[in-house]
Amino acid sequence: MKKIIFFSFTLVVFLVCCKTTSKTTTVTTETKPVITEAEETYAKGKWADATKESLTEGYNLFITNCGKCHAFPNVKMHGEQKLGFIVPSMAKVQAKLTEAQGELILRYMLTKKNVTP
Repeated sequence: MKKIIFFSFTLVVFLVCCKTTSKTTTVTTETKPVITEAEETYAKGKWADATKESLTEGYNLFITNCGKCHAFPNVKMHGEQKLGFIVPSMAKVQAKLTEAQGELILRYMLTKKNVTP
């Protein structure tokens, strides 16, 4: 039953994201979020190859691709498993990003979820 609810929710999110709108959005492609020392330390502890630059790249990929339809979500409200399922699938299917690019977005989001107050 939980699987049915989870996949139903995912399908609804997917369909809502596919909805075409006539709203025009201006997106800045070169932004630099402030990656704190605590965030960098957390990311390096979780992923050996994580750097401030890779976290910044994840943020920029979100802004330039996902940000066309989404504001940055309140990641504290979503579990890691849920984010780990939705982010890579949307990155691949909706944004047409590579698996590596989807992983950078996910790492940035998980770092923000686990470190940012």
